[in-house]
Amino acid sequence: FFNTKKVTDANVRKAFVMAIDRQMLVDSLLSGHGEVTDGFVMKSSPLYDDTKETIAYDPDGAKKLLQDAGWDSSTTLQYYVASSDDTAVKAAQVIQQELSEVGISININTVDFDTLMSVGGTDDVDVFSVQYTITPNDFYADELGLVDTEGTSWTGGWTDPDVDTALQNTQTAKDDTELTKYYKEIDDKMISDVPMFSMYFQSNLGLVSNRLKNAEPSLYGAYDNIQDWEITQ
Repeated sequence: FFNTKKVTDANVRKAFVMAIDRQMLVDSLLSGHGEVTDGFVMKSSPLYDDTKETIAYDPDGAKKLLQDAGWDSSTTLQYYVASSDDTAVKAAQVIQQELSEVGISININTVDFDTLMSVGGTDDVDVFSVQYTITPNDFYADELGLVDTEGTSWTGGWTDPDVDTALQNTQTAKDDTELTKYYKEIDDKMISDVPMFSMYFQSNLGLVSNRLKNAEPSLYGAYDNIQDWEITQ
């Protein structure tokens, strides 16, 4: 999440994302068990629109955006991450190097989770990294609280009238087709204005005993069809 009160230029925020090889992070830190997409709706969700764009890894393009924005390369951004999230800490170290190659300097603040929660959205923070579990078929509450709340929030109080309207429309949508349309409108705004970005979506992994028949974990959980399970003797 960007504190948009401090990192005010959307082009700088987009350049930040373009400088990061997120697929490399998935491959190296998650052993390929994840995906790169932007916004809130992951590819495995029934509400995913496959026409949605993703901010591409493009260091040269990032440099151009920064130049056009008049970025002061002597600026150091304060990047906060939880010490308990080993993967995120390793990712931050890689990101620090990648950002330096396009002219963005970050200072990594590795703090305990309680401290991370207390500083998110404050003037101490420019960029805030946190692992977040999101419901794959109903994004309303998460999106309303995370990126479209006036006052103090992880994005520094970022709001947008088009996002307001799309969120309201999700509550009266007649079917998944309409929901997909409205959530794509919101994700498109995340891509264009970049108040936040998804570093990656981590896959959930699990094991099923070979004594258990009909156990088919789904997007909605490991126990989605528990009524059909059978245990062989």
